[in-house]
Amino acid sequence: MKRIVGCPGEHVSVRGARVFVNGEALPEPYLDERSALEPKPDAEWRLGKDQFIVLGDARDDSLDSRSFGPVAPHEIQGIVRFRLWPLRRLGPLGFSANERSA
Repeated sequence: MKRIVGCPGEHVSVRGARVFVNGEALPEPYLDERSALEPKPDAEWRLGKDQFIVLGDARDDSLDSRSFGPVAPHEIQGIVRFRLWPLRRLGPLGFSANERSA
């Protein structure tokens, strides 16, 4: 499961442990403070009309757009509506499709 962090037409860059969308740092309160990006080269994309950037929440152990690049809409297969873990945050997510953080 991956989180969409970049949508068509956006400029997305990953520098160190930070993600920037159109030049602004993406707030990621859903990440565990111990979670850090693997030591991979910085990445940058200008997304086309049918491209999305996806990143896993467990950044230190995630195979995501940092490895395989942008994904097409037909590669996105579902919407997460309920969180099981961590237990202290168990429950429905209840956010809109336009919201980027849970």
